[in-house]
Amino acid sequence: MSSRESNPSHVDGRSLSIEALEQRRREVIEIWSTGASRRYISEELGLSYSAVVKITNRYAEQGEASFAVCRRGAKPGSRRLLTKPQELSVQETIATTKPQAWGLEDERWSCPAVQRFIETHYGLELTERTVWNYLHRWNVPCRKKAPAGSKQKRVVSRPMAPPSDAVQVSSRVRMPRGTPVGVRAANSAEFAGAAA
Repeated sequence: MSSRESNPSHVDGRSLSIEALEQRRREVIEIWSTGASRRYISEELGLSYSAVVKITNRYAEQGEASFAVCRRGAKPGSRRLLTKPQELSVQETIATTKPQAWGLEDERWSCPAVQRFIETHYGLELTERTVWNYLHRWNVPCRKKAPAGSKQKRVVSRPMAPPSDAVQVSSRVRMPRGTPVGVRAANSAEFAGAAA
């Protein structure tokens, strides 16, 4: 049985504020300095055993500096593939010109058009999702281009009326499990005929 199952008061540290995390680390070290075992500390404070081990090991290496909580995750802008000047250039190009001016076949800027523009001018092969993220970040309204040969569903703004010869069936026929499909269809047609 894991410590999370045995201790229902387990708290996920990712949901805590920085101050609360620092306080938790101080509590762990305070109890650990009295000679308590790491297992006891994890059960007492509702932390996972591995979290207690990390806190105590870091304290043994760094001392008081180990209480400071660092920002988690990637640094803002660190995962961008275009440089800032390239981003500004693409934004200006989208705002002031049409794709045809750059040798693209599209009449308007679409995500695939921007993707091809970036590939031909900067040599970067970005995924469509990455291009959409850039466009969203730049607040650029851009239409989606349907893949060649695909049929997009029409959006109907109001429900369509049934044909005038449609039969309204008040309830659904339920056939026992294992009934062959042909028998089901025949029985539902008989039921629909009887309802009319």
